[in-house]
Amino acid sequence: MHFSRVMFGRPSQLALLLLIGLGSSGCEKLEHKAYGTGQIHCGAKKITVDPGNGVDKHHQAVYVCGGDTVTWFAPPSVTSFTVHFVPGNCPFNPCPDISDGNPRTATAQPDDLTVYKYTITVNNGPPFDPHVVGGGGS
Repeated sequence: MHFSRVMFGRPSQLALLLLIGLGSSGCEKLEHKAYGTGQIHCGAKKITVDPGNGVDKHHQAVYVCGGDTVTWFAPPSVTSFTVHFVPGNCPFNPCPDISDGNPRTATAQPDDLTVYKYTITVNNGPPFDPHVVGGGGS
């Protein structure tokens, strides 16, 4: 199991929910079930790129199941962005840097809950570090 600073600060609520809810469950069991104040579900994800935070506040940590598609959407205020996953720790295969709105399909996820760290650079500014979370029997 991988831990990162997603365990601290605001995204910690999602991480705690994932650790508790996914320890013995798969995505099929979690689809559209509410845990606390949010929902965790499998399916297509559309992450809005945000020049001030990297991604919108609802996508600082995104849960993926194997076969889910993930798309980074750039609104008109974004002239460029680059998503870069830590080498060897990526939910997609292949895993090149992402700088367009094409959907990427997540590979089969491990049994252990896994945090995939990535950085996103928006409009050539400083990088931000949101996360993609997978595994837990998905």
